[in-house]
Amino acid sequence: MKTFTAVCWTSAALFAAAGCGCDPLPTSPAPRPVIPISVMVTPTPIRARFVSSDGRTSTYQAAVEITVAEVGGVGVRIDKFTETTTYTLQTEQGTVSLVVPATSDVLHQIPAGASMTHSRVLQFGASTGEGVTWSLRVAGVDSQGRPFATASPTIGVVLLEPGATGGE
Repeated sequence: MKTFTAVCWTSAALFAAAGCGCDPLPTSPAPRPVIPISVMVTPTPIRARFVSSDGRTSTYQAAVEITVAEVGGVGVRIDKFTETTTYTLQTEQGTVSLVVPATSDVLHQIPAGASMTHSRVLQFGASTGEGVTWSLRVAGVDSQGRPFATASPTIGVVLLEPGATGGE
């Protein structure tokens, strides 16, 4: 009799759980989506040459190569590039940072297993003593309609003063 009662109780509990919309069995977490691309920027660090100065702020430029490789086994369409430049200055009160994002609508199709390289000239306006970093976020959809976004590592920018050759 106790076995029958236990079986009925277990069946009733499962029925009640199923009836209330609850899942009586634990489920595993959803798998993390695979990012179908990798982003590489060269050179690192970015070496920006002096262009001009207005006495307060100097302008620097640097040429970079951005390589986006499809690594997920599906083709992708890239819709947006978001460049983020962070200017950091140490003051007596502490560190002050200014983050400047700039988003560009783009359209690049990359077939499965392929890559593309995009040349770009970056421009920075910096004051004496400022530290500068730069990164690129790439967003789009894969060939199955799944959205993705990934970013390059944050890269330090070396601001070369007039007459500097850029070598070390």
